[in-house]
Amino acid sequence: MHSTKLRKKILTLGDGVTLDQIITEANTLEVVTQQLEDYSNKNKNLDINLITKGNKQYNRGKDYQNQSHHKKRAHCGRCGSNDHFSSNVNCPAQGKKCHSCGKIGHFRLYCRSPRNTEPQKRKIDEFRKRETNQNNQKRTKLDKERDVDLIETEEIDYVFQVDNDTTIKCTVGGVTIDMLIDSGCKLNLITEKTWKELKSKRVHVCNQVKRPKKTLLAYGSNTPLVVEGSFETTIEVNGRKEFATIYVISGGTRDLLGKDTAVCLGVLKLGIGINQIQITPFPKFKGILLEIPIDNSIKPVSQPYRRVPIPIGRKG
Repeated sequence: MHSTKLRKKILTLGDGVTLDQIITEANTLEVVTQQLEDYSNKNKNLDINLITKGNKQYNRGKDYQNQSHHKKRAHCGRCGSNDHFSSNVNCPAQGKKCHSCGKIGHFRLYCRSPRNTEPQKRKIDEFRKRETNQNNQKRTKLDKERDVDLIETEEIDYVFQVDNDTTIKCTVGGVTIDMLIDSGCKLNLITEKTWKELKSKRVHVCNQVKRPKKTLLAYGSNTPLVVEGSFETTIEVNGRKEFATIYVISGGTRDLLGKDTAVCLGVLKLGIGINQIQITPFPKFKGILLEIPIDNSIKPVSQPYRRVPIPIGRKG
């Protein structure tokens, strides 16, 4: 590679240049150089043949030589070389992929296929669409975080539900429903279906709030629950009453009795005193003789002396 122009061209392509690109640039430079030399020689040796009106005979000898010269000059439409024709099996473009149309057998510089910009346009549109969707998702996430930050006076409460657990009968505003005691949630929650049932039975409530600013998260989830509304009413269990707030959850599956209300109603007890067994020493009886029955028909067997473990022996 003795051409300075070719070296400069390869350096401008950068570190990602491939061997096929180097061969293409070399062939292109060679063709351009050859064409410039042919053009210069043609201008120097250009013969002008004068044609007279009365003489219809041309200089056939020179014309024949020029035609033969042009016929013998080879040119490859695949790689641009003047040393062989396009049908030559030793053409360097044989088996090479065109970087313009993707076809095999010619270089990009000599590609005759019309350039199709539709795939590139489609890729650009897909990239812009994907980028727009990502930006929308980021904006939605930021909006949710902003909404959570706006709730300054309310804290985030977590809801823990236990499946296949027993429920208790609770009288909510004069209507009896089944509720599950949830010690992992401080709030009282009912489903939208239960709320419609309570309204149909004319439940007694007060201080109804639509869409309260309350953030509730289910266990293991970062998506807040949809709180349709809240109201205040009296909850009664086993003769004990408690005035509490109940939240209506859209798409809920269970009615939950919160920890605070359950403790106040006496249906939930917390602390180390629950189910505690008092440990007392075994009583001793004095003045009682105990007789151990022995079967004399059984032959006695002597047991070998068992050594005392070293840690226990040291303590003694």
